[in-house]
Formats: sequence, structure tokens, C-alpha cells
Amino acid sequence: MNITLEEYYYDDLIEDKRKEIIEVLNRDCKPFIREFKNNLKNDDFIYRGVYYQEIDFYEKKKSRQDRRPLNTPEHTHKRLDDLFMKEFGWKARSEGVFCTNKRKQAFGFGEPHLFFPIGQYDYIYNEKIRDLYVHIKEKDTINSPDPNLLETIISSYKNNNLNKHLDNGGKSFEIVFRCKEYYIINPDYKSDILVYI
Repeated sequence: MNITLEEYYYDDLIEDKRKEIIEVLNRDCKPFIREFKNNLKNDDFIYRGVYYQEIDFYEKKKSRQDRRPLNTPEHTHKRLDDLFMKEFGWKARSEGVFCTNKRKQAFGFGEPHLFFPIGQYDYIYNEKIRDLYVHIKEKDTINSPDPNLLETIISSYKNNNLNKHLDNGGKSFEIVFRCKEYYIINPDYKSDILVYI
């Protein structure tokens, strides 16, 4: 079997990118890898869906501080932010990077990619809530939800021990991260990451 020059260079490019991804994760994502090392070894990754974009290798992204809601009414979005601020010290709906523990759920928000926060990060989650917007809609009306219901829901969120819940019996749930920057990585590189860690 003869390999063309183009195929040869492409194979070299792939190998270089594999090494680069591992180097970048080792350099920039140590706190995350330390916390989730056992999960990653068990193939429990965190995913982020990205609309209109498929990343060939990996890409560095900046987190937004002014996220606008897609479906949630503005006043409900603000109320949730106020409750998250009171409970956890940050506005998860406006400042958060939305992720999930399952690739299939990430498809609902775009092309799924592996998510790795850079440097220090925080997160919140409730392993029983697949999507907060849908959860509120199922319990009440999203346009004017009961304030007591919102407080009860937000107080059920956690900001630690996510690594103990990632598998979650195969059930997906929403995870919101706060970080300045993060990497999204093409999931084709999962096996390379597994070898590294």
C-alpha cells in the first residue's frame, strides 16, 4: 500500500496535535485533571455542545460574563442569578459555561466536545436536574415561577464532589462551570487523553 505525500503529512499533523493537546492539558488544566482523574480513566468526561462548529483538534475559549438566556424569560433568568449569587457567590446563569456529563445531551446544544477548564474553576450541579429551564417548566410556569419553588430548587444544587456523580447511573445532568477560559477538544482524542492520565 502506497501512502501519498499528503497522507504522510496529515498523519504527522495528527500526531503533532495529539502531543500538543496532552501538553496543553498538562500545563493549563492541572486542577481539573487532579479532581477528575479517576473519572476520566473510567471514560466519564464532561461535554459541551458548540453550535455551528466542529473543532478538528482543540480550541481555547473565553468564558462570557454576560450570557443572555435562549429561552428563559429575562426576569426569571435574573431571579435565578440572584439566587445562585446568594447561595454560591456567583451568577451561574450569566457567568456560567454550560456542560453535561453525557455526550448525548450535549448534542442538544450543538456538536459535542470534551470540556476542560483552564486553571481555577468552580461548578454547580444537581445530578437530578437534566436541564434547569425544563425542570422549572415541568414544575411551574417559566414566565412567573413560584419564588419559593426557585429557592428550593437552587438550594438543592451542589458545588463539590461532582467527581462522585459523573456516571450518575447513565443519567445526564446539567453542570455549570465558572472559569476564565477553557478548552474544547474534539472527542476523537479521548483515547489519547486516557493514555496520558
